[in-house]
Formats: sequence, C-alpha cells, structure tokens
Amino acid sequence: MSVIEIKTHPVTHIIVRDFLDSSSKKKLLNSLLPIRENHLEKGDRVGLYKSFMSENVDLYKRISYLHELLEENPTLNRDCIDILENNIWRDDLRQAYANTNNLLFRTYPCSNISSMLFSQYEAGEGMAWHNDPTSFCTASYIFQFDDRQFLDGGDFLLSGALEIDNFSPEKFVTYSQEDNFLIIFPSKAVHKITKISGYRYSLQYFVDYKE
Repeated sequence: MSVIEIKTHPVTHIIVRDFLDSSSKKKLLNSLLPIRENHLEKGDRVGLYKSFMSENVDLYKRISYLHELLEENPTLNRDCIDILENNIWRDDLRQAYANTNNLLFRTYPCSNISSMLFSQYEAGEGMAWHNDPTSFCTASYIFQFDDRQFLDGGDFLLSGALEIDNFSPEKFVTYSQEDNFLIIFPSKAVHKITKISGYRYSLQYFVDYKE
C-alpha cells in the first residue's frame, strides 16, 4: 500500500512511497525496456538553465519524450504512459491534491496539457539547480530496473525558491534515491539531482492547464 505524505517545507509538495503495486510496476518497466534500449537520445540542456554554467555537472543525460515517441511508433507498448497517468489520478492521490487546496494537481474540471519525459542518468551525471517555469506542476517517478542498479548519489534536492536568477540554495529538502518513489512539486520550484554512480531512472510528468 502506498504511503502518501503532504509536505509544506520548503514548498508544498507530496511524496508517495511504494507508488505502484508490483504488477503495475512490472508492466511499466517491461514497456520501457525497448525504449531504453532503442529510443533514448542524448539531451543537450546547455543554454536552457543559467545555473549550468557555474556548476561542475555533466550537462547530458539520455531522454525520450514518450507522448511524441509513441505517436511516431504506434507499435510500442503504451503501458509506461497509461499506468503512470492512471495512478496519478487514483482516489487516494486525488484526495491529497484536494488537501493542498489544489496548489499542485487540480481536482476541478479543466483541460490538462501534459508531457512525459523518460530520463536515464549514468555514472558521473547529474542536474544542476534549475526550474521548469513552462509547466505548472511536475510529478517525478523514480524507479530501478533489475539489471541496472544505482550505487550512490542521484539525490533529489527541492528548494523553496521559485526563481533561478540570483538563486542561493539556503533552504531545501533532500530525498535520497529510492525505488518506486513519486514526488509531486511546483515546476517553478528550483531543484537539483546530485551526481550518481550507477544508473538513475525517472519518468517526469509535466502538467499545465488550459481553462
């Protein structure tokens, strides 16, 4: 059973441990395997975030935008998208969203515009302090493949700052890498991934709304 916690420091966010049951997680991983092996590309993030220029962090990771990929390759299994989206809107999580006064996901009717990014970090890679101001909210699902374990690092750091300009990381919370872990946070909140040894995998679900 999932353990859901609403956190208010340093910014309102939700964490979910044991997010997927074992059957759903297995199906999701099986659908991602052919994408991992054949459809991940190096993502050059230089120029997107000013903070990259001042930190000693590898600016590359392997990525795939799943909605676009599956539209171009309709024979690929859609479980990776469908399972994540369906579980994000489970009744227990809907109640958690309502308990934040809809500060994150909105429970009232509106049009949801979303994209999903599959990311692979390898040894020595990480992500500098940055935010994603073009989205309203981000749900990041962190998981492991049985054949590619992480060794150390890959921590998720979330700050309370909503602007990257002149950012100073004074107040933040750290979540060590954990399998089957979901964190939902405002996309504008400045955050970071520490360098990893081994592998780190995540599905990032970026959400915006159109009234």
